Amino acid sequence: MHNCGVWNENCILDYGHGTSDNEPRGGISLYKTEPAQNNLIQQAQVRRLDDVLKNRTVTYIKMDVEGAEINALWGAEHIIRTQKPKLSVCVYHKVSDFWQVPLLIKRFNQDYNFILRHYMKTDCTETVLYAY
Repeated sequence: MHNCGVWNENCILDYGHGTSDNEPRGGISLYKTEPAQNNLIQQAQVRRLDDVLKNRTVTYIKMDVEGAEINALWGAEHIIRTQKPKLSVCVYHKVSDFWQVPLLIKRFNQDYNFILRHYMKTDCTETVLYAY
């Protein structure tokens, strides 16, 4: 276990409460950097998976990181290129992730195949891209 988030660089990110254009629902998100009614901005350490898992064999990566999937994948670029782990990546947080996530994975490693699985009957939430 590592007490940090995943990202495309090792740094400290601000996040907050409320709503934003990218994520209109309530909750905490890095896209919500404006305090809403006495809710203060918070900070979290984030790391690249390539650094955290350096010199380890990686066979499976699951990502449901609330809209940070593209950045998190960039942080795992070396692992994806060289080890081709199986991937489960949520793509419903941003509409553009439906095409940007598979394109980025293919950019890293052309050998991937994809399955898109939708788990909700009422809307597009809980849609996961499986790469193998």
